[in-house]
Amino acid sequence: MSPNTNKLSSYTPLSIDPASLDLVGLIAFLSRHIQHHVKRLLSPFELDTSTFETLAVLYRLGAPYEMSPTELRHAVVLTSGAMTSCIDRLEKRGWVERVQDPNDRRSIRVRLTPDGHAFTDDVIKARLKEGKAMVGRLTKTQQTQLTDLLRRLLETTDTTTAMENR
Repeated sequence: MSPNTNKLSSYTPLSIDPASLDLVGLIAFLSRHIQHHVKRLLSPFELDTSTFETLAVLYRLGAPYEMSPTELRHAVVLTSGAMTSCIDRLEKRGWVERVQDPNDRRSIRVRLTPDGHAFTDDVIKARLKEGKAMVGRLTKTQQTQLTDLLRRLLETTDTTTAMENR
């Protein structure tokens, strides 16, 4: 072993704990890995992630499966222009419709159609199957622990600022 190798292994820039760098790197790698799987899963449905998330947000609301475009945009974390385009695409496919807000004639709501509900149900079932396969090696206790730890980690990041800047 050369003397320089020893110095490199003990050198940590700015006194950063290498374990934290490993953890952040692993989380970033896992994120890309999951995104790849999700894109591959959504491809046969001719959906991208944002479009699926838009459908899923409406689906999870329960009847009448609707919200304002602004609420939807914040839930999916899209710009107003991107949300308008997304709603247009979903409307052309018959999965959502724009309806008049009964409480405010100046406003519209975006509603999941019966066809959109059935389609989203199929996609969610496929996502759940894929998700179960991804975490299947972990016990239920480990899954709960990991979920809790990741939520705690997410709370420590400044996600609010990042979402507001979109």
